[in-house]
Amino acid sequence: MERHQRTHALDPRYAGTCATHGLHFTAHDDGHPRIAELPGHRFFLSTLFQPELADDTSRPHPLVRAFASAAVGRSTET
Repeated sequence: MERHQRTHALDPRYAGTCATHGLHFTAHDDGHPRIAELPGHRFFLSTLFQPELADDTSRPHPLVRAFASAAVGRSTET
């Protein structure tokens, strides 16, 4: 359990179409998809919530760290 804001939800009418085209819903909350990933892509991750800082507010959320790390790695590619 962690603190987060969620104000968006995927319209259930489109979930099947998204999954058919390769999107994997890898996290759910209250029966609703909250994280989607696209396997085989370097870094495709979508959240339907806003990650928050850790309880002590000193550490960024793991999703934010992973995105920043991927961006740095990509920026050093030639």
